[in-house]
Amino acid sequence: MGTNYEELIAHYLSGYGEQNRFQLDQAHTIEFITTMKYLLKHLPKGCTVLDCCAAGGAYAFPLAKEGYRITAGDLIKNHVDILNAENNDSLLEFVYQGNVLDMQQFDDAAFDSVLCMGALYHLMEREDREKCIAECLRVLKDNGIFAFAYINRNAVYINHFKNNLSF
Repeated sequence: MGTNYEELIAHYLSGYGEQNRFQLDQAHTIEFITTMKYLLKHLPKGCTVLDCCAAGGAYAFPLAKEGYRITAGDLIKNHVDILNAENNDSLLEFVYQGNVLDMQQFDDAAFDSVLCMGALYHLMEREDREKCIAECLRVLKDNGIFAFAYINRNAVYINHFKNNLSF
C-alpha cells in the first residue's frame, strides 16, 4: 500500500498546527519537556544535529538556542516555509525540504546526531520505516546519537476507546 503522501500533506495543510502541538494540552507539554531533558542530557554541546522531520521547528529552534548546530528539514513545504520564517536570527544552519526516505543531499556520516521525531508515525509500510531508519543511520557519524519517536500500533486502539467511551 505504501505511504499516502497526498493524504499526509492534506492532513498538515488542513489547519493542524504542528509547530504549536506541544501547547495543546498537558500531555503534549510533558512530551516536549521530557524529550528536551534527555536530548540536552545526551547530545554533546555544540554538536551537529539533523532534524530530518522538523515540522515547524519545535525541537530545532530550542536546540539551536542551546548552541547546537542544527540542520532542519521536512517533507511538507508549509513546514519548511515556517522554519524559514522563524529563522530570522539565523539560528538554524540550513533549512531544506526533503523526504526522510532519500536524504542524498547529505554525505554519509555527516551529523553527530539525527532526530527523527515524527516520520515513523506516518510510514505505514515496514519497508518504508526500514528505509527511513537506514537513511538516518547513513548520515549519522559512527557512535552518533539517533533519537526517534514512534507510536506503538496499540496506541491507536487505546486512543480510540478513550475518546469513544460512549460507544
